[in-house]
Amino acid sequence: MQNRLLAEVLRVLRPGGVLVGADSLPSHTLHEFHDADVYNPVEPSAFLVRLQTLGYVDITLSVGDGLTFSAHKPAVRS
Repeated sequence: MQNRLLAEVLRVLRPGGVLVGADSLPSHTLHEFHDADVYNPVEPSAFLVRLQTLGYVDITLSVGDGLTFSAHKPAVRS
């Protein structure tokens, strides 16, 4: 599901456009908090490869209290 969302964002971004996002880091406490709903945290160690595989470029990931990232749609080359 996440890859479909990320692919659709890439599709609708203008060439050179940027996706900026943030997510909580996976934890037992967060999993319990989401007990009655959908819980699909982004796994930081695999996220870079997922974005690259979908076609994003110039990707920046930062892991601290949470995950923050930016990823660009390739610009049109003339």
